[in-house]
Amino acid sequence: MTKRSQPTQLPNLENTNVTISLTSFEEKLFNRLLTVCKHYSLETTIRVAGGWVRDKLLGKESNDIDLALNDMLGSTFGKYVNRYQTEVLKEKESTMAIIKSNPNLSKHLETTRMKIFGQWIDFANLRSDDFAKEEVEEMEKLKEKEKETENTKGKEKVKVKESEEEKVKGLLNNKEKKLGINTKGKKINFGDPTTDAHRRDLTINALFYNIHSKSVEDFTGYGLSDLKKRIIRTPLPPLETFGDDPLRILRLIKYYTRYGFQIHQETAKSVRNEKLLHALRTNISKERIYSELQSILSGESALKGFKKMCKLNIYSAVFYHPDYYQESFPQTALNNLKKLKTYLSDVPKIRTPAIILGCLLLPYCKFVLKKKKNNIQMSNVILFQNLCFPKKLSSQVGLLHRGINHFIQILPTIDEISRSDLGLILRTYKESWLDIIILSKIYSPNSGNFNKITQKVNDYQLNEAWNVRPLLNGGDIKRILQVKKGALIGKAIQAAFKHQLDFPNLQKKDLEEFISNSFK
Repeated sequence: MTKRSQPTQLPNLENTNVTISLTSFEEKLFNRLLTVCKHYSLETTIRVAGGWVRDKLLGKESNDIDLALNDMLGSTFGKYVNRYQTEVLKEKESTMAIIKSNPNLSKHLETTRMKIFGQWIDFANLRSDDFAKEEVEEMEKLKEKEKETENTKGKEKVKVKESEEEKVKGLLNNKEKKLGINTKGKKINFGDPTTDAHRRDLTINALFYNIHSKSVEDFTGYGLSDLKKRIIRTPLPPLETFGDDPLRILRLIKYYTRYGFQIHQETAKSVRNEKLLHALRTNISKERIYSELQSILSGESALKGFKKMCKLNIYSAVFYHPDYYQESFPQTALNNLKKLKTYLSDVPKIRTPAIILGCLLLPYCKFVLKKKKNNIQMSNVILFQNLCFPKKLSSQVGLLHRGINHFIQILPTIDEISRSDLGLILRTYKESWLDIIILSKIYSPNSGNFNKITQKVNDYQLNEAWNVRPLLNGGDIKRILQVKKGALIGKAIQAAFKHQLDFPNLQKKDLEEFISNSFK
């Protein structure tokens, strides 16, 4: 681990005791944890880590309380808490869930979640310098073993599992094991707060609140200063920090978007590293990537965040498709997002996520995945299959891109289009037709004046064509034509509705007469 040199000056922060104002719940929680330590004579130091400390110092309340322990697993401490509740307080045990480490997906620490006083609290041990390395080696061995098993015909695949109960069995009553020996006799290397702080994603997320001394601790030497100066940087050299978990690249964008802080030059430069971007694309689960993207998308400055992703070439890793991606896509997407900014204020909030993603993925607009029954827009494939976005949102973005290609096609003949043909097109896209106009202007400005489509919609008074209810239904058609079934019914229904759109003031009896005469 290559630590940074300490900053030469921390204006207004040196020799200053930084304090945090606690809520009544936080005081109650911390007092309970301290009581557990005292009752069982534990030498454990408990610190609140990361986001909670950052937000409290920024004057924001936070329910995201992550506790870091210096000498034991979170599950071990959780058992002490439950033991105290059942033996001393005569209360029920708290619900406890263990989230296993998974180094292959850059999840290096086991985390224990526990519901205390009605709120979920996370416990984990401090990170050590060689913790990630050891876990990766173990995962690689496991992968090799699974490969060997899969290649052996007729044998059931071996699943290697080690329950938490086996890991910590006897820890509560054995003080020697509490110091770090698991059931296999292998030493667990618990970290120290300085190493842990340097192993975190950003300096502003590496601050601790020591619940024993009731003080803020800045072991990187940069956290408080960067928080004050509104700077985002990594505790270690960026390539090392991002190498531990490439998803941190997206977390960098999330905090840049959320707080409006500036990304440190060295940190921003490192993000362009091809090996890091490749690791982000191939080593991180799509569910984790979606979680960070959704956080960016749901923020007030989503457009700003995605523009920064394009500037730093993160686009190439996240929105990559092996068959269609081109090196020009990040710059094209950035230019498109810049143009979208002038239109975004006119888009209702409910449709904003779809149009932002639609604009971001415009470089894929002309590409489709061919299926037997229909073609699927490549943007839909990337969002839904590659990134786990909800099906509804992914399909909406795909619909926008389909609409762009459709509008480009009809634009040359828009002056001659019939009211019914334009009405049927609008019924396909509904309210999103307005967003399609915006994206069409951005995507293909040389195709013509897309405002002509808008004008034609207004001239025909088709602004809510998708809400028009057919005057005749299938039962009416069967009665008029005196048939019970057959392809004729479908054709008649379509003809009736088109005639209704062409003559909006038509009465039902007149439409019945039209169908009777047309299909005799």
